[in-house]
Amino acid sequence: MTHDYLMLSLAIALLLFVSALLSAAETAFTSCSKPRMLTLENEGSKRAALVNRIMRQPDLLIGAILVGYNVINIVSSALTTAAMIEAFGEAGLAYATAIMSVLIVLFVEILPKTIAIRRPDGTALFLAPFMQLLVWILVPVTVLCRGIILFILKPFKINQGNDEIEENAEQEIRGVIDMHAEVLGSSQATASMLHAVVDLTEMTVADVMTHRRDMISVSSALPADTLIKALLDAKHSQVPLWGKTPEDIVGVIDARKLISELAVREGNTAGMDIANIVAAPWFIPNTTGLLDQLSSFRARDVRVAFVVDEYGVLQGMLTLADILEEIVGHYDKGQFNALAVPKAQPDGSIIIDGRFPIRELNREMGWELSDENATTIAGFIIHVAERIPEPGETIYFDPFAFQVLARKQKQISKVKIRIRKTTT
Repeated sequence: MTHDYLMLSLAIALLLFVSALLSAAETAFTSCSKPRMLTLENEGSKRAALVNRIMRQPDLLIGAILVGYNVINIVSSALTTAAMIEAFGEAGLAYATAIMSVLIVLFVEILPKTIAIRRPDGTALFLAPFMQLLVWILVPVTVLCRGIILFILKPFKINQGNDEIEENAEQEIRGVIDMHAEVLGSSQATASMLHAVVDLTEMTVADVMTHRRDMISVSSALPADTLIKALLDAKHSQVPLWGKTPEDIVGVIDARKLISELAVREGNTAGMDIANIVAAPWFIPNTTGLLDQLSSFRARDVRVAFVVDEYGVLQGMLTLADILEEIVGHYDKGQFNALAVPKAQPDGSIIIDGRFPIRELNREMGWELSDENATTIAGFIIHVAERIPEPGETIYFDPFAFQVLARKQKQISKVKIRIRKTTT
């Protein structure tokens, strides 16, 4: 009899140990760092690759854990109850309940989950082979259970579509950025840059391009000497050339190549053929995604593209620097004074050019103005007012007050922004 009790105790202990592993696995696999596992897999870790493979089918993983965990706990409780009743009679039921409650709560739930939550990555890597085997063994059962659950939930239309999955993934990335910025003490500028990288997937080239009215271009019909002087005065590395009209872009001149050619000729422009240093223009649709365009810039090894609408009409110009500035901020303050960092006035307001980008203003000031319907402050004011305000007029959008200081024809050129004090 003693031998039988010993074997039974070992069997129950083994079952509870496996149940504890499943409990730890549940916490570890749901808490481990997915980016770190991907990095480890790329570095050659076979266990990390196994973890990633298991986590690609979370339904099978969770199903296997829950099925195994509950079956083991039920079997171990039943064996303990039977042994206690045989040894102590009806009082054995109470003893079995007390003993199994303590064992399951302390050693199957709290202890393994505490270990897993403190070292989720290491625990997931350690348990990966065991979980892979368990998932494989219990596939028929978990698939059957999942089918039953989906059938029950079908009338309630509880389903997660691809759009929701992508949105959740993006929110998770943004949350990780903010969490690491807080935990590691990173600067807000660093977090803003990382957020800007994520934002590239949601933006089009039209959001950041230089509008055609602000483009600095040169007529290709100018005499060589005049053209060269105009190019050097433009103070840009990439200067568009236009043909019949400023909207008719026929080429792009790289100022560095021009300067190099002049250096070879020792400044002599006589007989210089500008056509030799003119590159063909590259036109792109205004609906092109910003991240896709960044990849295209790298693939084509060019730094400027011209944005057109669906009718082929020129909308503006986009450079590689424009995309990089969306990430790091507008560092080229010489482009025009509108991009200078806004400085607070004595009354707490700021005065900026109407062309100042909303996204950059939010980054500099820590505001949250919407850029869904406009990309510049002038566009935002026109959207809110539903008209073009007159100079001196103030448009209110709580808690902001936008005062139009100057307007050039139909374009708002200077704006004063202040935050109104709310009264309670």
